[in-house]
Amino acid sequence: MAAKSTSGVTRVRLPAAARRAQILAVARDLFVADGLERTSLRRIATAAGITPTAIYGHFADKEALFFAIGQDFFQGLIDRIMAVATSIAEPLPRLRGLMTAYVRFGLEHPQEYRLIFMTPHGGIVGLDSKVSHRGPTEPAEQNLNKGAIAFGLLEAEIASLTNAGVLRPGNSATVAEVIWAAGHGLVALLITHGEFDWTPVDSLIETAIDRILFGVVAPGLLPD
Repeated sequence: MAAKSTSGVTRVRLPAAARRAQILAVARDLFVADGLERTSLRRIATAAGITPTAIYGHFADKEALFFAIGQDFFQGLIDRIMAVATSIAEPLPRLRGLMTAYVRFGLEHPQEYRLIFMTPHGGIVGLDSKVSHRGPTEPAEQNLNKGAIAFGLLEAEIASLTNAGVLRPGNSATVAEVIWAAGHGLVALLITHGEFDWTPVDSLIETAIDRILFGVVAPGLLPD
């Protein structure tokens, strides 16, 4: 269905779920291109072909829009992590799988990754508390910050392997942050400088993860 506004612009009516997804996609692209502070709800509405009022039927403000983009991204990451965690029984292959899942997922969603991890978030009131990577680890708690849940799953895995003697002794939160930082560096480089003459990406990811594991796994447990 389509309706003509008073300005003569034809607006297409979409089901609520499809409209929400459209608004998020448009907002994501504008946030990445122009920054959060310089992107208004009016600009998002214009790009989406709707009125600013229509956005309020889905999102209370710009902060809510940004948070929803992050929640959707992290839910996808959580789903990927859980699929790996439940399909690999051996501890080291499972950890390797989790690390690989993070890198692959980031590369598959470059725009969301840029926005969440590579874009300044200043000017969004209360955002800092919502993007913290600390928090509960239960994915079933749907109202929680899913970024914190995703990190919590990695941290819990690190703690479990450390307690089992599979990893070198150390603070599990710090080790998890180091692994995350190393994975982030790889994703960020490949997203921002994909035109570089890298070695094959599969080899690059595998080698990076091998070297990270070499630093955290207990001596004698890594295969030659």
